[in-house]
Amino acid sequence: MPVCSETKNMNFENRIKGNITETIVKALLVDEGYRVVDSGIEHMIREVSCLGRQEYLNLSFADALRKLPDLVVMNKDQTKSHLVEVKYRQTWNGNLIKDLREQVIFFNQIVLICVNGSPVTESKEVSGATHLRAIELKYEDGEYLANKYTSKNSDTQESFEWVSITNGSEIDWWNLAPLQFVFNEMTSAAHPKEHPKHGTNINTLLACRAVKSLMDKTIWDVS
Repeated sequence: MPVCSETKNMNFENRIKGNITETIVKALLVDEGYRVVDSGIEHMIREVSCLGRQEYLNLSFADALRKLPDLVVMNKDQTKSHLVEVKYRQTWNGNLIKDLREQVIFFNQIVLICVNGSPVTESKEVSGATHLRAIELKYEDGEYLANKYTSKNSDTQESFEWVSITNGSEIDWWNLAPLQFVFNEMTSAAHPKEHPKHGTNINTLLACRAVKSLMDKTIWDVS
């Protein structure tokens, strides 16, 4: 059955959004002093990005290749590394965490960086953490775990708690942490370059605004 033009347009739109989102995240981390390497199967075998789901599955790639996260992120001294999966969503759904379970089991631990096009917030201001957040995920002793962000405590330290997704713990958008609390060697964490109005790192704010523009449905309306 031929794919209708609307479906083709949607697939193209989603592919473009995904590519741009990943590029924005990569540029931000590089500018913040990290070394970033493309590692996903789409980067190694670029032709797969043009395939439909069934065509892709028919190629029967090995799990080690098929489940590769999008990025390998290392600190400047190359003494620490993260496997990073980048996702964009028009609205947050905690099922995304559950969908990554097999990938986390395969690699033991990854970091999810997610872009949310329409977070539920009372503030009209776009801060660096409004649309762009991250969470550590790991598989340990037979349990799928997420490092749930809660809030600052009285000592101004960020509060995290490893919770079991296996046992039904739910993760909402604000349980993901601002990027600098997961990637705590970001240059701006040591040498803040804050925007005087928004009180956040300028590059993070610019990245956030770029992503917010990307999610604006009106720019994709070609009717």
